Amino acid sequence: MCLKCKIVDLKRRIWNKRILLWWYRLWIRKDEFHQSLATDPYALICMNDDEEKEYFEDLNERREIAHKRSLE
Repeated sequence: MCLKCKIVDLKRRIWNKRILLWWYRLWIRKDEFHQSLATDPYALICMNDDEEKEYFEDLNERREIAHKRSLE
């Protein structure tokens, strides 16, 4: 694996998989179509099957909360 590929992979593991997901969980928006509730393909690339399952369960829960808030 080339150095550039390793750097990109590291960035995805740190930024997309950890920091960005943590940030999106801090405050769930009222808009269920907000960017923070979209599937992040770069984060998914770095996840194993268990992490993907947990990610999609969390994403679905946050979308449901946002949907309920948009109806208020």
